[in-house]
Amino acid sequence: DYIGGSESSTTFLGSLDSKKEGFGFIRVDGSGQDLFCPCHEAKDDLWEAIQEGDRLSFRIGFSFNGPVCCDVEAS
Repeated sequence: DYIGGSESSTTFLGSLDSKKEGFGFIRVDGSGQDLFCPCHEAKDDLWEAIQEGDRLSFRIGFSFNGPVCCDVEAS
């Protein structure tokens, strides 16, 4: 499930704080919270192209380990 529900989920903005080979952390605008982002949540070939500091839009979903960035796109 996503914040705002599946039908009308909320889109968030932030910047890529750190990037590793298969995951990264996105700093959410307004809260300053860093959220986990697995590389498979980046749309198309975005993961290879983005660098730390790049602006992104995403939805926040939930896993057993807590909130996670989903449907990540360049903004």
